[in-house]
Amino acid sequence: MNYNITYRQKDGGWQYIISFKENGKWRQRSKQGFRTRALAKRAADERFEKLKEDFKIELTEGYDEITFKQFAKMFLSSVELHREYNTVENYRTASKKFDKLNDMVMENIRFAHIQDCIDDMVRDGLSPKTIKQYVTTVKILFNAASDAAGKYRLI
Repeated sequence: MNYNITYRQKDGGWQYIISFKENGKWRQRSKQGFRTRALAKRAADERFEKLKEDFKIELTEGYDEITFKQFAKMFLSSVELHREYNTVENYRTASKKFDKLNDMVMENIRFAHIQDCIDDMVRDGLSPKTIKQYVTTVKILFNAASDAAGKYRLI
């Protein structure tokens, strides 16, 4: 997880600001009103540990052999806790458009496999805007898998 914690004096007290990257976007959490920097640091450390737990995706044993379908199911169950209903449905629909990948191990999926799914969507007459939305959504899923495996993110 990319993150940064900063401290500053504000309104006669101390404030902490935790900046972190979630799904490719920077987010911030902050709190102020601490009498000393040490108290702000202690509170920031506690809050950061909680944030790491909130955004952590639980992995099953044998992660190296997890298929696209298995990871998509785990990802969607986690996303249901943090996102609106329509967002989850959009994720579900997008993952269904890449159903050719379902039985493939995540680590073995290559650009050609994804392009094959995109070509099928073009043949089915989907608009370029819709295809782009599906690809962006599946990219979020792959980034989550990369983060969970401790590998580099797709950008």
